[in-house]
Amino acid sequence: MRNFSYNYEDGLWQTGQPVTTVVFENLKATEMLRSFNITGDQNKSLQMIIRNADFSSREGSKNYELIFEGDRKTFSSAFFNAKNFDIIELHNVTFQYYFKSPVLHLASGNSVWLDNVKYFPASKPQPVKLENVLKIKNE
Repeated sequence: MRNFSYNYEDGLWQTGQPVTTVVFENLKATEMLRSFNITGDQNKSLQMIIRNADFSSREGSKNYELIFEGDRKTFSSAFFNAKNFDIIELHNVTFQYYFKSPVLHLASGNSVWLDNVKYFPASKPQPVKLENVLKIKNE
């Protein structure tokens, strides 16, 4: 599996209609280049909830320029990238990763809830990078 990509600004399949709610449950994905690359609309209408999931990156992964929908490109700075969102909730989620950049890079959002999120190896510094997020709940 490569990743889940949603790009309101440059994507083709949503044809100007922003995704508002996405829920993933009981996922296991291994050998991934990156897990999520999300760019929501400027109104921050996207709500994403992930419950009971395990993600692992491909060993030797680096930051990638990802190509999607033919010739659209996006740069992936972390394993899970999201910007312009209303709510991101991660419940019982495990990330196993093999690179130096943060696991989560969340920017320009209203609310982030990290509930029982684990990172392996745990020795990596600062697995989460938050920018311009109004409300953060970490349990």
